[in-house]
Amino acid sequence: MSRPESKDILFARIYTIGQGYDHSDTNQLIINLKHSPTSRPALLRHKQKAIAKFAEELAQLFRHNRATPLALMPMPPSKARSDADFDNRLDQVADRVTKQCANVVVFPLLERARSVSSHHAGAPRSARACFDSIRIVKSVRDRLENSTKRVIAVLDDVLTSGAHYEAARQHLQREFPNDRIIGVFWAKAESSPCP
Repeated sequence: MSRPESKDILFARIYTIGQGYDHSDTNQLIINLKHSPTSRPALLRHKQKAIAKFAEELAQLFRHNRATPLALMPMPPSKARSDADFDNRLDQVADRVTKQCANVVVFPLLERARSVSSHHAGAPRSARACFDSIRIVKSVRDRLENSTKRVIAVLDDVLTSGAHYEAARQHLQREFPNDRIIGVFWAKAESSPCP
């Protein structure tokens, strides 16, 4: 996981939009990762394997940067915690990483204020709309204020338009103006090249 999009955004893989499982290993992993938590058991087994693979690759990145303490902040899913389709896949990835990396602590600083359409389902992307649909979890914020962590890494699975990351970055920068905010994604979405 070392392909910088910019100095503050890292991603490891390329996910090809509009292509299926058989297009690439990355497409297969991302599609499996995004299975609904209410999917049938066979699909959920694939989802768990994708979660484990994401965590393994992320831990490799953070182990190479042991000197930097990180507050890992999983991006909230499109559904609120009260929704039956709430998917905590990024929380699971983050928890697995902390078991492998002593320099990483999870701070779920943001939560979805209300459920919205999932962006991978084709909903429009706007940083403003994303900003309005998420909020800071005050009890977690208070814990981070007492922490010595100075880098907050926003964790998400796929970087598409960047609207979610920008919304999260704005919320976090407002709360922690002296901290460095970075984005860490498993994959960057790109369109298929024209034949």
